[in-house]
Amino acid sequence: MKLLCFILLAATCSFTTLHGASVYVDQGAGGANDGSTWTAAFTNLQSALITATAGDDIWVAAGTYIPDTYFDITNEIRIYGGFPTGGGDGTFAARNADPESNNTILSGDLNRDGDPSWPTPDPANAQHVVRVFPGLTNCVLDGFTITGGYADGTGNDGRGGGIFVNNDAAPLLENLLLTRNAAINDGGGAMV
Repeated sequence: MKLLCFILLAATCSFTTLHGASVYVDQGAGGANDGSTWTAAFTNLQSALITATAGDDIWVAAGTYIPDTYFDITNEIRIYGGFPTGGGDGTFAARNADPESNNTILSGDLNRDGDPSWPTPDPANAQHVVRVFPGLTNCVLDGFTITGGYADGTGNDGRGGGIFVNNDAAPLLENLLLTRNAAINDGGGAMV
């Protein structure tokens, strides 16, 4: 049985316009791997999240991205999936926000066995695919398929297999497809 949950979540919060750099992520990039252009894009999202600072945008090309443990959003940044590989024409207009077009997947399949063992969750998968840290109100996650999270712990570690939003954070979550995530307590797809 395939469980699909398409969500469009928008937290009610006021966004302050922050202007920063664009950081690029594309698995197939072969350049400097510093995130400065599509040609020199990071090949994994983890590096971009570590590098990005408040006000930055992270543009992510189609592909499957797997974290070391979690994809942690710790800064007031905007992360957009749905760009064609190679960056298309290199502009934001090349992006398709529909998670099923230019499918940009954030996967909790940490052991990379390609099988979320659905409907029985795989305990080797990430407890949360994406975590949003407390207090963040000017951040965006938009245009991704999030899959393979298994929140199998106690307390908060048993909530939000796909996305876990900590405490008073209020991210803008848009154009997301959450599928094949599970949780022991609440919110297999998302816990906000």
